[in-house]
Amino acid sequence: MFTNKIIFFFLIFFLSNKLLSNDTYKITIMGKIDGETLQLPNEGKFNTFKANAAFSDSDGNFGDAIGRGVRETDRNNKMINLYVVLVFKSSEGSTMLTRPIRTESDIQAGAGSFVILHATGVFKKYLQYKCKYAISTSDTGAFIQENICKKN
Repeated sequence: MFTNKIIFFFLIFFLSNKLLSNDTYKITIMGKIDGETLQLPNEGKFNTFKANAAFSDSDGNFGDAIGRGVRETDRNNKMINLYVVLVFKSSEGSTMLTRPIRTESDIQAGAGSFVILHATGVFKKYLQYKCKYAISTSDTGAFIQENICKKN
């Protein structure tokens, strides 16, 4: 019985250390996507867009986020290609740049990844972190994106 308590204690201690690790960084983005869509001959779509948003992170930073890019979908609205640049600017002037990757998901909801490619100020410590994200978009273009980043 005593051995079980010790094992349980160490298991709880180990898991809490993993959950509270400084190697995890979280970002939430919410905003609106506007753009222009062209119908392709193969019944797919080519969409150029701009996203204007606000973000907050697990360090207490907040500010503006902008995204610019192109999304290509097939006739079933499944993502084929995504070419996007996402830039964060905190309220105190620090910046961060990423290039999200996402394929084979519906255009209105999906998951992808990115690496933090450029960072200044308070974001410098997250340079080269690998991030996974999930995004959901409404019919009117409003979106929410949750990002979880880990040290490389």
